[in-house]
Amino acid sequence: MINQENYFLIDTVTATKIDRSLLNLPFLFNHCKVTEENIYELRDSDNIDLLSRFIWKTNTEILSVLPAVWAKIENDDKIFNLYHNKGNGDIMMLAALLYDREQSKSKLIVDNWVIVTDDKGLANTASKLAFNVIGSEEFIRFLKSK
Repeated sequence: MINQENYFLIDTVTATKIDRSLLNLPFLFNHCKVTEENIYELRDSDNIDLLSRFIWKTNTEILSVLPAVWAKIENDDKIFNLYHNKGNGDIMMLAALLYDREQSKSKLIVDNWVIVTDDKGLANTASKLAFNVIGSEEFIRFLKSK
């Protein structure tokens, strides 16, 4: 499942686990993104200067697919809690990938995105939306092999 043809969307916690030396890999620059909301969540990170290079900016098109993400969230899901300001980055990750999937329908070769997270709530909702997920340890091992 994990290979050079994949593109990776990295969540906040995973981004904090990636060693600074790995953040300079050309592979990361060419194959990885961090949503703008996750970058905001990482604003106090020592590596924010490097992580900001991977930003996937939020736009109105991405925001327009948020209802499709919310439709997959059940009342007992732990992915998003508006009242406690929890899960904003997770929701934006899913919305960005849904938007990309919609845009890719006109492409001959579709980008294969993989979400990198250890968050069970995000992984559960991602699977409901048919996105592949890997854990941070597996991803970091992959990076170290580059």
